[in-house]
Amino acid sequence: AAASAAAAASASSVGPRGGRCRAAVGLRAGGDVAFASVEDTRLLVSDRSIAVMLAAAGLSLLGFTMPTPIMPALRVQFGLSAGQVGLISSSFAAGMFFAVMILPAVSDTRGRKPVAVLALAMTGVGFLAQALVLSLGLGFQAFLLARFLTGLFAGCNPIFKAYLADVVPASMLSTYLVYREAAATTAFVVGPALGGYLATTSMGVAAPLFATSLAQLVAACAVWALMEESIGLRRGFGGEDGEGGGAVDKSTSEDKRVSWPLVLIIFAISFVYVVGQCCFSSFFPLLMNDRFGASPRDIGVVSTCYALVALSFQVLCYRPVSRRLGLLGVGALGALAIAAGLAGLGCDAVPLWVTALVYAVGVASFPATIPTLLARSVPSSRRGLALGVDSIVNSLCRVVAPLSLGVLYARSPGLCFQTAGVLMLSVVAALLCLGRSRVATAALTVTSS
Repeated sequence: AAASAAAAASASSVGPRGGRCRAAVGLRAGGDVAFASVEDTRLLVSDRSIAVMLAAAGLSLLGFTMPTPIMPALRVQFGLSAGQVGLISSSFAAGMFFAVMILPAVSDTRGRKPVAVLALAMTGVGFLAQALVLSLGLGFQAFLLARFLTGLFAGCNPIFKAYLADVVPASMLSTYLVYREAAATTAFVVGPALGGYLATTSMGVAAPLFATSLAQLVAACAVWALMEESIGLRRGFGGEDGEGGGAVDKSTSEDKRVSWPLVLIIFAISFVYVVGQCCFSSFFPLLMNDRFGASPRDIGVVSTCYALVALSFQVLCYRPVSRRLGLLGVGALGALAIAAGLAGLGCDAVPLWVTALVYAVGVASFPATIPTLLARSVPSSRRGLALGVDSIVNSLCRVVAPLSLGVLYARSPGLCFQTAGVLMLSVVAALLCLGRSRVATAALTVTSS
């Protein structure tokens, strides 16, 4: 009778961070009590550490947002064609290819914190070099070289994602990754408007790059002083290292096998998403300038408005929508919105504010899908590596996509945006198929109580 009662009961304990660990209790063949599954809702670091990491992620992404409004000005200053404008993005991505190949994997063994500090500090130095090239008028080739060298250290994004995967319980990971995306969106809110304003000051187009350099260095100092290390922490039931009796469920252990077909599908989805992202970030400023004669300040204001829409959706709507539709459902919805937004931007008959609004909802709801899927598909000891490989795929895309899309934009702006929109439809189809696949569902199942 006692054994039967134990089999039907559940045990819980309070974690050191104030969260709870809940474990369903079952019976072994000999009648001994065994823990069948564990749901640990503790954070393995302090709230302050996560807040600092999120702030640093937002500051680091100012490097992508503040210089956005100066693209038309750079085209004029260097006398570039539409196809050559793509080199500005591709040169940075070419350097970033090596950063994300090395830095995330190194952080798996050397620690997230020291590698992130190094990456942020050196990226800040690189943006300072870009600003000096523009101020001194050293030419387009020198500017591209500075962009490439800066990209060699721009590997913080996968490190920060791996950090969250290290310290946040699996059942809460997608929510915290949305917080990271919200921090990134905040950079898109502040960056374009601030960059557009700074570009109109006496320092000219170099001003946003000087400001970006400062933001990177501030982020490096904050991480060095306030962020806790995550490597070495292991999640167990009843203690940091699994003390207190009870085994951790095998689905969350270090021996979890990697589902490589699923991982490759996720990489392909990520690649296509970055094509759409490159289309908007590289050519939306040119589209506004060519179609409406928009100035850098105008471009910054419009970019800020759509980023505010995305931030509002992430803060207010993402969690209830994801609870209703699930991770794959909300990802498919976001991909569909991105596809519709990009295709609409390529059509003169559709109002710009409508397409930008739809695109904003898409980028608010989709990006957390990829890192969450990867984190659920690989063991914790390989998260940095997996997210680093994903960033390598993204970097390759950021090298190739702007050049290819630049050729299409030179032929027709509508062709450029509509091509990217059609490609995003393949992401919608892939996510819907994963949702119906039993193998994928089993691999992505998070242990629950």
